[in-house]
This record gives sequence, C-alpha cells and structure tokens, in this order.
Amino acid sequence: VVSTQSTGLLQGFGNFLSYSGTYIWVLEYVPEQYRVYYNTWSAMTWCFGYPILVGISYFIRNWHFIHLASAMVIALTYIPVVLLPDSPRYLMSIGKVEEARKVLILYSRLAKKPIDLNCVNLVVGENSSASKSDKMSIPARIAEFKEHKSLLLETVVQWYIWFVSCLLFYFLNYGWGSFGDTPYVNYLFAGLGEAIAYVVCVPVTKYLGRRMGMIFSLGVCCICFLLGMIPWQWSEVWSFERLMNMVAIVGASCAFALVFLYTNELAPTTHRGLVMSSCSVVARFAGFTGPFASDIFQSSTVKLGVSAVLAGSAALLTLLLPETRKLPIPERAEDVSSRRKEQGLVEICS
Repeated sequence: VVSTQSTGLLQGFGNFLSYSGTYIWVLEYVPEQYRVYYNTWSAMTWCFGYPILVGISYFIRNWHFIHLASAMVIALTYIPVVLLPDSPRYLMSIGKVEEARKVLILYSRLAKKPIDLNCVNLVVGENSSASKSDKMSIPARIAEFKEHKSLLLETVVQWYIWFVSCLLFYFLNYGWGSFGDTPYVNYLFAGLGEAIAYVVCVPVTKYLGRRMGMIFSLGVCCICFLLGMIPWQWSEVWSFERLMNMVAIVGASCAFALVFLYTNELAPTTHRGLVMSSCSVVARFAGFTGPFASDIFQSSTVKLGVSAVLAGSAALLTLLLPETRKLPIPERAEDVSSRRKEQGLVEICS
C-alpha cells in the first residue's frame, strides 16, 4: 500500500511538471494567431491518452507492468525537452539576453531563414535597459504580488476559475454516471466527449475571445445545471438531467481547455511559472473533490444547484479579467496594470 501511494505521489508530481512546464515552454514560442490551435491540439493529446491507457490496461492486467508500459510511452515525450533550449522570451525576462539571441539565431536557421542578430539590441518590453525583474529570485517575484495589486487580483480570480473549471470537469467526466457496462467503455466515452468539446473550443475562443469564451463555457454549464433540475424522465436510463449533464460536459471541457491558454496569456513572463503553478495546485484540490461530488451531495437537486452557483459565479468573476486576444503577452508585473488601464478595468491601488 505504501509503495502504491508513493508511486501515485511521484506520478502526480511528474505529471504536473511535465504538462504544465512544457505547455508554458511551447506557448512562449507560438504567435498569438496560432495559440488557439496549439491550445486545442495540446488538449486533444489528453484525449489520445485515453485509448492508449485503455489498451495498456486491457491487455496488461498486472499493475506493475501497466506502470512500466506507461512509463516507456511517457519517456518518449521527454526527448524534445532534453534537446531543445528555453524560450527566448523567458531567457530575456531573467536577463540572459545573449542566450536568447543564440536561440533566435538557431531557430531562424532551422526555419531556413537565417538572420543576423549580432548588431540588434534585444529588449524586453519598452525599456532597453536591464530591469529589476532581471535575475530576480523567486521570493522577490512573490513579493511583487504585494507591490502590484492588479497582478494579485487577476491571480486570485484565476484560482477560483481554475477550481470551478476543474471541479466541474472531473465531476462530469468521472463522478456523475456511467455510459457503458465496463470502466473501459466509460473511459473511452469520456475521451470522445472531451474531443468534441476541444474541437468546439476553437471557434468559441477564436470569435468570442478568451474572456467571453470562458464566460460562455461556464454559462453553458450553469444553464444546463439549472435546466437539469426539471423532473423529466422518459426511460429507465434517460432523463432530462442526464441529457443536460451531457451538454454541460462540453461546456466544462471547453472551460478546462481554455483556462490553460487564458492564464498563460494573462500572466507576465516573469511570473508565469508561479501563477500557473499556484493555479494548478488549486485545481488539484478540485480534482480530488470532483469525482466524489455525487457522494457528497445525495440530493440531485442540491448537487445541480451547487454546481450552477459555482459555474455562474466563476463566469461573473471572469468579467474582472482583461481580454488577451490579439494582444502581446505581458513581460513584467507592471505590464499587467497597464493592460487593465487600457481596457478600462477596475484598478486596485498599491
């Protein structure tokens, strides 16, 4: 038992570092017009993992070898992490301008469009001189949350949105009900439902934007939960509640996928790792709770009511956040306040 629990802790630790870290890393390379597609592709890889895991678990019944086979598949994903350098955006944010220059030259050669940056002065943001954020320690970066209240406000709001999005996602996919007679069928259906949602997420994010896209996704969940309270059952298996929960899965999965992109575009480069890490920690608590929601709330009406309140309140709080579509990613904490002023949002005095 101790060995299994220890393995689970190590797996969760590694899963967070590998997914969240590589997501931030790749996103800093991707131009704004392609981030929606990258975000969808990144989310779709979760869906590809479902049939792979089902196949491994179905044909390999010994859990020791299940872990071994899964580890061998995961090991392949670390090859680019070892071979490729840090993003130029991150290197410049910590003062390593020369290393950033070398990376830009390297990628220009890989694209067969070599450029000479030796005589170009690379700067972060609008200031050409080194900023106090260059080579700043982690405690100093944390202290900047107190200095820049707008950054703190947006981070706290994102904590709540992450908690609600992940709670609904895991509740609907793993704690609400069954689609088949075996866990294998249930798992495959969960992957199929997410795949549909991630495809829908592209036009929602592209045309509504990140902010309104999040509000729309959470709003769909809220409306579905409220409508699900209507007591209408037309067969032994199917009811209006079940139908509305299936539609809510699309909204919850869209919100779950979009929150990764939105958070990475909201957070400045100097604090992106801290913001993403803290949001993921909050989301992990939601992930623990979501699958047991049906056990916590015995009454279906109460369960749907609480879910509707959570989804609706998260949608309303999203109004406090700025839109990030077609805008540059902020580099430093002070850029967050500037962005809020430009969009006429509520400012908090430092």
